[in-house]
Amino acid sequence: MIEEIKMQLNFLNLPVYEIMKSISKKDYLNKLVYIKDICNMIEEGKDFHFAWLTALENTYLPYKSEEIERLLHIGLNLGISDTENQLVMLSLNSEYFEEYIKIAKLQDKKYGNMTVTLGALSGCTLFILLL
Repeated sequence: MIEEIKMQLNFLNLPVYEIMKSISKKDYLNKLVYIKDICNMIEEGKDFHFAWLTALENTYLPYKSEEIERLLHIGLNLGISDTENQLVMLSLNSEYFEEYIKIAKLQDKKYGNMTVTLGALSGCTLFILLL
């Protein structure tokens, strides 16, 4: 999502509402239901920043509080400064989320192997107890 916003902001220089409207139509971003909520609220006459904040607060997000804070920060800083500053802010947040994804994949690999081992060990223990 962040890369899509950066691209549209950098090359098309669209207003934030138009960017959200465009992003809401992207198939690969359909899981981000709060984007459509933002567009609906803006169409109802709500301010973009209010819509962003409300949509994120009213949507279940399986993220840690730090990630939610970053998402809130992104929305609250879009459209209030020049394009260059917005692109810098988006790049910094994009780097953060990329690092977060790398760490999550490493943890998944580490703990995923442990889960399989514990499952097999539990099965063997149960088998022995039943004998």
